[in-house]
Amino acid sequence: MMRRETILPTVCEGEIDAMSVFQLMGSKYASVSIKNGASGALKNCKQSLTYLNKFENIVLCFDNDAVGRSAATEVARLFEPNKCKVITLEHK
Repeated sequence: MMRRETILPTVCEGEIDAMSVFQLMGSKYASVSIKNGASGALKNCKQSLTYLNKFENIVLCFDNDAVGRSAATEVARLFEPNKCKVITLEHK
């Protein structure tokens, strides 16, 4: 059985977003960015599935636009139920 990390990583839509989240969380939690924006989120996360599945839970923090919300839903479906927590931002 694979050991699950308890550190909660955040997957962000942009590189600057990922750096900002990392800093906001006191540099204690992993924060990564997808490579090609929301339109490539599903493909990018499939490519990184082995890495992401090491964690007990994953936070998805994409933009609050139609494309970002749709991408978060698609990515969350890659994982077992309730593994992904989707952050809903007030602004884009």
